[in-house]
Amino acid sequence: MILHRYEARTSCSVDEWDNVCNRQMHLYHHKYHVVKETPKGWWIYTGFWFETSDPSTLPSGKWVGKEHKKQYACPTEELALQSLMARKVAHMRILQSKMDDAQWAYDLAHSKLVRTQHAGGINANSISLPSQV
Repeated sequence: MILHRYEARTSCSVDEWDNVCNRQMHLYHHKYHVVKETPKGWWIYTGFWFETSDPSTLPSGKWVGKEHKKQYACPTEELALQSLMARKVAHMRILQSKMDDAQWAYDLAHSKLVRTQHAGGINANSISLPSQV
């Protein structure tokens, strides 16, 4: 039996001025051989060499539960693609939260700078602010 996992990776080139160009996104399809199946899940081999069928002796064996909501690898390619999409939704949610925090911190610092400038404490011409995101 084979279990499937998809991962997304970006690649790009850099020109002579260190500008990133030709950025691309790739989906990689990983197929894992099931070493042992139990009623509750599978032991899969995640390494390069397959020399034993005893999962306890595998240096790179991994357990995948059949009933787990989040599975490292899935029984079908379709489920593996849906799993990748769910992981990316969670990834985007985490990154959006970090962006919101960065914007909040920027806004707090900006308002404090404006208050300080109005109080005459800092020369506005000595500080250059980045443009708004």
